Amino acid sequence: MKITVISDTHGVLNDRLRLLLTKSDRVIHAGDIGSLRTFRELKSLNKYTYAVRGNCDRAHWAKSLPETLEFHLDGLLFYVIHSQSDLAFRPDHPDIIICGHTHRYQNFRYGDAILLNPGSCSRPRDDAPSCAVLTTENGRPPVIRRFLL
Repeated sequence: MKITVISDTHGVLNDRLRLLLTKSDRVIHAGDIGSLRTFRELKSLNKYTYAVRGNCDRAHWAKSLPETLEFHLDGLLFYVIHSQSDLAFRPDHPDIIICGHTHRYQNFRYGDAILLNPGSCSRPRDDAPSCAVLTTENGRPPVIRRFLL
């Protein structure tokens, strides 16, 4: 399964990202989507889009987005939250924790889990706009690749 992980779009989706989203099996957005128009476009590019609300998603349209998500995909337990500083482990210990907020790419072990921050698609605070693609297969550890946009 190919899962594209994005965060901190702040209303901007470039053409390379749009193409990547349409070719993915699932999309996970870790918050700060930026606008209802962007949220609708994400859902139109890939109907299997999971998203949480970020600290900048304050408008009425964003009130229905959860602050956290927990779900299984391809035998792995995912936990999604916008800011790592708000992270608290849950009893069922996720395999992969996805967060955003810092606008910097991170991929490291966090306890028994992998913590992944795909960086920002639109306003990076490191070298370039980026996202991440996870390739999973039946609960095995995923292959994670960073994509510069």
